[in-house]
Amino acid sequence: MKYMLIGSVLTIFLFALMPGQVTPAFIVNHDKAAHATAFFMLAMMLHRSFVVMPIVHRVSILVLMGLSIEIMQYLFAHRGFSFEDIAYDLLGITLYTLVARETRLSVKVFYKKTNRTDERV
Repeated sequence: MKYMLIGSVLTIFLFALMPGQVTPAFIVNHDKAAHATAFFMLAMMLHRSFVVMPIVHRVSILVLMGLSIEIMQYLFAHRGFSFEDIAYDLLGITLYTLVARETRLSVKVFYKKTNRTDERV
């Protein structure tokens, strides 16, 4: 999973720093959805790659990554800094965090229900 994470980060940086006219039309037309989806997937891969890392550190890493992308885009011609992009990055991170938390809680509840012993046999 760590190799997938590295490849995904490199791919995201490649698309983020590519001039607008070279970026594939699908990404340009669905820019905000691409931001949320990319950071949802990055949050998942980071979580799976570094399970023992506290959630605060994982979220901090992803927020700093999103912020660094926007700063670098500000420095490139035909690109710009966007707070809206950062908001969609945060949306993807938040959605993954909520999904992972709910999934973990539901697995615990299901596990407790299925392993209960019935003493009235």
